[in-house]
Amino acid sequence: MKIIPFKKSYYEEICEWWKEHSWEPVNEDILSFEGYVVVDEDDEKIICGWFVRTNSLTALLDWVVSNPKFKGKKVYKALTILEDHVCKLADELGYKMIMNMSEHNGLINFFNKKKWITTDKNITLLMKRL
Repeated sequence: MKIIPFKKSYYEEICEWWKEHSWEPVNEDILSFEGYVVVDEDDEKIICGWFVRTNSLTALLDWVVSNPKFKGKKVYKALTILEDHVCKLADELGYKMIMNMSEHNGLINFFNKKKWITTDKNITLLMKRL
């Protein structure tokens, strides 16, 4: 497996993943310019997520979604590659913390196994289009 930069041409396919997971597709305007995709040996996309820079010492790994045709160990390994890559990038850029907002139990359990700490629960994410 390897990690590659997200390309705009992947967007429609990733939207289908969100739909298949019963999630509302994330609007392109919200996504960071630094998306990453983990692909397998056949260049099949397994998982995708975005690194979000801030002007504080905290960055985000957000909008993580997996290809619904893959399950179990393959997704776990791909998610590990994504998480390792983004954490290393954030550290190299001087961030002191990385955060993720999720209500998906599988993702929460993964991050907890990777020593992420659960903070706020049952939050509502609000946005306003300008």
